Amino acid sequence: MLISYTNLKPDEIKHAMSLNFGARMLQARQLCGLEQIEAAPLFGFANSSRLSKIESPTCESLAYIQPKVLVPAVLNYGVSADFLFGFSNYPQRDVKQARENQVADLLTDLIADEIADIRRLMNAVKQIAKQTQHFSEKTQEIQQALDRFRQLNPDFDDMAGGAKLDRLICELRQDAKHNANELVELRQSLQ
Repeated sequence: MLISYTNLKPDEIKHAMSLNFGARMLQARQLCGLEQIEAAPLFGFANSSRLSKIESPTCESLAYIQPKVLVPAVLNYGVSADFLFGFSNYPQRDVKQARENQVADLLTDLIADEIADIRRLMNAVKQIAKQTQHFSEKTQEIQQALDRFRQLNPDFDDMAGGAKLDRLICELRQDAKHNANELVELRQSLQ
């Protein structure tokens, strides 16, 4: 885990730089698929013990941050010095490529947030559709009950308020059908 340089006191920066450099040397070597014993000769080391010390998270790697280690790491591992010091999370030496990767990561994060928002919206629409379907079924039951009441009471149409009740139920039923159709269209447009 890298240590951020922000808000560090001057005496803490050296320690952070040392730990970051060691961690990133390890990461850069692993990105190349090299074992320590394979990578050691790239730095002019006779064996892997010095490289092991540099990569150790408990070791003070600051003493090894010098051109004879830094330049071969940049050249042989194909990473930037900014990556090795922990100033960048993108190992590419090509600034354009590193920026493209950074933009791609930002867009991925933005898209992930948008997808999460769309999923929440879809869930809300699903719940509204469920309630609308329930509303539509209930209005159909009310219409059926009114039709049955009309059959049992032939004088219904002549009763006071009967026509108004019939009209309101009919309008309610039409509204329920219309809302259900609109929700179907909305769900299809979101998919």
